[in-house]
Amino acid sequence: MDQQASRIFISYSRSDGAAFARDLRARLRMEGLSIWQDIVALEGGRDWWSQIEETLRSKAVQHFIVIVTPAALASLIVRREIRLARQEGALSIGARGAIRAHDRCYPRYSTERSRGPR
Repeated sequence: MDQQASRIFISYSRSDGAAFARDLRARLRMEGLSIWQDIVALEGGRDWWSQIEETLRSKAVQHFIVIVTPAALASLIVRREIRLARQEGALSIGARGAIRAHDRCYPRYSTERSRGPR
């Protein structure tokens, strides 16, 4: 997808969020929205981080969705993407990915964290 046409950037950890991100991308595209996701947008032969940075710094990205999973919460790359998206003024949205109730890695602000295992 042309980076200039992108409106929504999806951030996730491939280890436990790839399927959720793929399904979300498909649903959003069915709604006619323009999506940037690394797995389909990164060009071979170019530095991957430079491409991510270029996309997040472009005026085309208006919304930033992070798929919240245990691996995403631990990922330095996802944190860098979040930081850059915030610096660039993209509206950030968290989408709860494959977190199970017994995982104790919820963000500080999550109400789920205080409930504990079910």
